[in-house]
Amino acid sequence: MNSKKLIDRRLFRNMPRRLAKKYITRVTKLNFGLDLKSGDLVSTCKGFNERIAKIIPCWGGGGRLRRGRYIYNFEIITECGHSCSLIHCCTVPTETREAINQYWVELSEVYPENEWIQRVAEIIHSGEQAFDEDGQPMKEFCSEHDRKIRFKL
Repeated sequence: MNSKKLIDRRLFRNMPRRLAKKYITRVTKLNFGLDLKSGDLVSTCKGFNERIAKIIPCWGGGGRLRRGRYIYNFEIITECGHSCSLIHCCTVPTETREAINQYWVELSEVYPENEWIQRVAEIIHSGEQAFDEDGQPMKEFCSEHDRKIRFKL
C-alpha cells in the first residue's frame, strides 16, 4: 500500500478503515491538515501565504447508515480573519516567494486592466520585493484591513 494514501486514524472515528477509505478523499491534504496549528503558514487563494489563526476540522457522517464520523475538510481562519478551505483553496505545502512572484506576473497578463495587480507586477519586474521571505505581502501591498492586523498600526 502506498504510504501517501494511508488514511491517518485521526481522520475518522467509530468506523472501520475500509469504510473510511470509501468516504475520505484527498487523503494527502487531509493528513497534512492534521498537523497544522496556529501560527503555521498556508498558501491561500489570495495568491500568497498567510499565517493560521485557527484551524477547524469539518466532520461528516458515515453515509446513510450513520456509522461513525470522518473529517472531510479543514476550515482555516487566517490571522487577518479570512476563511479558507484546505481542500478547495489552499495549496500544500506553502508556495515559495519565487512561485508567488511568477503567479502575480502571469496574473498581470490575464488582467491588464486591474491597477493593483499591475502595480505588484511592476514592482516584481523592477527587481524589488512585493512579498517577504515567508511569501506574505509587504506592508505596502496589504489591504488596509490586513495592514492593521498584521503590522499592528
